[in-house]
Amino acid sequence: MRKIPIRPGHRETSGKKLCGRRARCRVLEPLESSAIVLIELSAKLIAEQMPANRGVMDIIAARFNDVTAYRWGRIIDFLKLHYV
Repeated sequence: MRKIPIRPGHRETSGKKLCGRRARCRVLEPLESSAIVLIELSAKLIAEQMPANRGVMDIIAARFNDVTAYRWGRIIDFLKLHYV
């Protein structure tokens, strides 16, 4: 048997530059389906919250980061409870 080192966690800021690419890269094994749902929810949030001008982009990005961190935190909590 070979041990594969895994560093669990997530990025703190998803809304910085190319957030769609970063969201796509998030996969949390063994519950990959949860990651896929979170990617879809992130895409929906971006579509619904896309500002009409650059002036409020920082506020929207902060909200996106907060919501995304909260959702990932709940998934991580579930995994910890499930496997510990």
